[in-house]
Amino acid sequence: MSPLTLVFDPGLPHTRGTYHLSTIKYPGIVARFNEFLQEQAEQVADLKDLYAVEKDLDNGYLGMETWKEEWLARKRVRRVNSDQSSLKTVSTYTTEKAI
Repeated sequence: MSPLTLVFDPGLPHTRGTYHLSTIKYPGIVARFNEFLQEQAEQVADLKDLYAVEKDLDNGYLGMETWKEEWLARKRVRRVNSDQSSLKTVSTYTTEKAI
């Protein structure tokens, strides 16, 4: 790798975003772009590999904004904590009922 090669460092602060193509006035452009992506899928994949475009990115969240990733992580933690709290409550109730 050349010393002038630009490399993504996931350890540095960053945000992710997505690009969208939409138009009301020119729907043919969107249709043609979709055709292009399908027709050239192999070449696009080759270019992504060649330039390591998606290297070090978690494909589970590829294209998702960072705030949403963090929100989903917090939601998952709350769900786990809630489930554990519910289990403790049921366990305590069952133990008290048995005594």
